[in-house]
Amino acid sequence: PPDRPGGKFTLPGKRPGQMICFVECRRVRVADAVIENAPYWTLFLHGCETVTIRGVRISNPFATLNGDGIDVDSCRDVAISDCIIRSGDDSITLRANPAPLKSRGRVCENITVANCVLSTPCNAIRVGVGDGAIRHAVFSNCVISDTRNGICLIGNYSGMSHKGADIEDVRFSNFSMRTVMPFFLFTGTPASARIRDIAFSGIRATGSKSSVVRGIPGCRVSDIRFTDIDLELAGGAGMIGADADLARMYWEWDRGRPCALQVACADRVTLDRVSLRWGACDGPWRHALLAEAVGGLALRNCDLPPPPGAAAADAVRESPQPPLIAKQ
Repeated sequence: PPDRPGGKFTLPGKRPGQMICFVECRRVRVADAVIENAPYWTLFLHGCETVTIRGVRISNPFATLNGDGIDVDSCRDVAISDCIIRSGDDSITLRANPAPLKSRGRVCENITVANCVLSTPCNAIRVGVGDGAIRHAVFSNCVISDTRNGICLIGNYSGMSHKGADIEDVRFSNFSMRTVMPFFLFTGTPASARIRDIAFSGIRATGSKSSVVRGIPGCRVSDIRFTDIDLELAGGAGMIGADADLARMYWEWDRGRPCALQVACADRVTLDRVSLRWGACDGPWRHALLAEAVGGLALRNCDLPPPPGAAAADAVRESPQPPLIAKQ
């Protein structure tokens, strides 16, 4: 039984690695498979080309440490569809770590993910990690439930990478999400890799923690678009940091900030037809949108009411200075 704080299994001295692993393979097809109780990542593809994953059902206990569903690293021309994944860690991940491959210049590109049902105590979808590049990816028609973070993009996850992952031209559309944190987009720190041209559209999401779009000074995110987004927030007790934490640089696992959406160190951010609704809130919410050091913030046909009990003037707050204190 799970015996660690947070309900995770204790790791043994040794355990198997990825349950199914394809490395530098071509014309890979995984279809109509049921994969259960993986001890680590379940299905890992590294440096592969022309991949089809269809109708796969993955079921790992939520208590499984690193119990990812499908990890696609430095692969090209990949189609994932019609999968149902319940994972102990990230359900579907696009990664950028070509260093162990024979061809270290490989890019993770030309990826489609469609018609999937995902649930996890971590990230349903993670894009990022490594020192390579991820580009030209489309995620559509997905249902996410019983999940901590819905969509997570991060360049430098651990702080150990040289520059982080370049992430460009990624689209998310037609999602239904029931999460704690709906969106998290962050360059990481330290970072010099770019995150740009990211679009979210046609998404209905619920949560209890602030969403984040942020770069760092010297490595800003750019060209981020939210279109036709319906967001409902409720609760918040225990999920929001105190006022003294406003200068912190928040990570995906930290307590959030007292706003529905925080945008910082970013250029050309557009919110078009974004509607926010507040449910029964028991946290110290203060703002609908908190913008800090943003160049080119456009709001079009948005409905962003202040949290219950906050002044109407606090619905949208803009600050010229970004938070500068990183997590130690």
